[in-house]
Amino acid sequence: MRKLKTTDAGGALKYPSLLCQKDPIMVVTYTVDERERLQYLFWCDAESQMNYKVFGVNHHNHTIVFAAAVVTNETEETYVWLFEKFLQAMNGKAPFSVIADGDVAMKNSIKRVFLNAHHRLSVGHLMRNATSHVRDKGVLKCLKSFMLSDIEVVEFEERWTNMVGKYELQDNHWITDLYARRKTWSPTHIRGNFFAGIQTTSRCEAFHSHVAKYVDVKLNLTEFVEQFQRSLTLQSLEKSVGTILTKEMLLLLKPTIAKTVRFKVVDCKEMTMFSIYTVVKYRSESIWCVCYWQMSNDFICSCFRMESIGLPCDHIVSVLLCLNITNFPNSLLTDRWSKNAKEPIKGKYLGASLYWESEDIARYATLLQLSREVCEAGYRVEEDFDDLVVLFSNEVTRLKSKNINAGVQNEMETHVETVNEFDGVLNPPVVRAKGCGQTMNNESNSRRRIQTCGICGATGHNRRKCTVLSQNSIDAGGRVGIPPSHQTCNAPKMTDE
Repeated sequence: MRKLKTTDAGGALKYPSLLCQKDPIMVVTYTVDERERLQYLFWCDAESQMNYKVFGVNHHNHTIVFAAAVVTNETEETYVWLFEKFLQAMNGKAPFSVIADGDVAMKNSIKRVFLNAHHRLSVGHLMRNATSHVRDKGVLKCLKSFMLSDIEVVEFEERWTNMVGKYELQDNHWITDLYARRKTWSPTHIRGNFFAGIQTTSRCEAFHSHVAKYVDVKLNLTEFVEQFQRSLTLQSLEKSVGTILTKEMLLLLKPTIAKTVRFKVVDCKEMTMFSIYTVVKYRSESIWCVCYWQMSNDFICSCFRMESIGLPCDHIVSVLLCLNITNFPNSLLTDRWSKNAKEPIKGKYLGASLYWESEDIARYATLLQLSREVCEAGYRVEEDFDDLVVLFSNEVTRLKSKNINAGVQNEMETHVETVNEFDGVLNPPVVRAKGCGQTMNNESNSRRRIQTCGICGATGHNRRKCTVLSQNSIDAGGRVGIPPSHQTCNAPKMTDE
């Protein structure tokens, strides 16, 4: 798994080929030009192929990447080659809806390869073009309404004619061309074609923003392919725990997932029962070892972060990427951080009360559940209903009377027992808390000497904050002179006797 000493293009082709060994269904194809230079590279893994059979965006309205490619130009022939390889990877199943900008090469290639697909122009792209071709804010407001409003064809034609006449747009070639292409952008005219509510290519722009976290212009071609594929796997890993972990734990795990791009698996030793992966950090000499048991899907890292915190470390996530695992194994998701952490204690009593330690609440919940079952079974037949009403009424009257008669006496007895039981308990001793500072009383409860200033003798400050210092003078020996009014005479006088 160490980086091979080969050309940049060779390394870029080597990486998806290694992935094919773990993913036999994965499709990888490329072409070279007349000078044997890499021209096009296309790859599509098994998960993308399976997702394509079901989704455009998934059932959570999340964007899915179906394939990836690296090309040297953006001509019509390039797009045709790319779309043809896409069809081959997807067993000939063509998309029935495509959203793109107004690029002519893209438009023509879609018509040539995806014969029955409906090509829709991105609303965002059209509005940006409108801003550069039309300066009037009133026209821009009308165009935005046409692009977003789902109105009838007759109303669309009337409003368009009124806009052209009001703002004198008869000679505006861009407006004329936009009207001619109305069946590619107007909700009125594309009604009935499924686009999953998508009107712009902003999802692509959001995905570009996600990928930009992992790739930049400093990467060579090999590193770009590796990091791009990593970004897809990391996105899948993050989504796989979104519905399992609590929001707070997910926020703690996300930075760990993002930091994984700084690490790389450089070696793997196959043992009898497990494998040992060596993980290093880019531009660092630090090394970590991750043990992986394939049978039980367990991981242990030499940093022991999983054992200490209960969340997987970035070294383990790096191994998951190396193994092309797109979902966090259950061994890395502890129940204590999951949304279902309290499930084992819920249902301990009927009614799933949060106060499961309370015997009274448990009895109440049990009776409540039984009452619901009785009501569910007895309200349909009028005779059963009447019998239950009489039975419940009599029981309520009996129980209330019993509680009233016994309640007063029990309350008085309980009060007397409580008072007598705790009468002999005295107040706790007053003690010093750690770190609370000095107190005015010592352990023998005697008054401590109040500290005074060593210069003026006053309380409330010390020598460093004494205001008398501003009035002092410094003698030739560098000593601070103290005014006579503040000098003390307690020291014995030295004589020559």
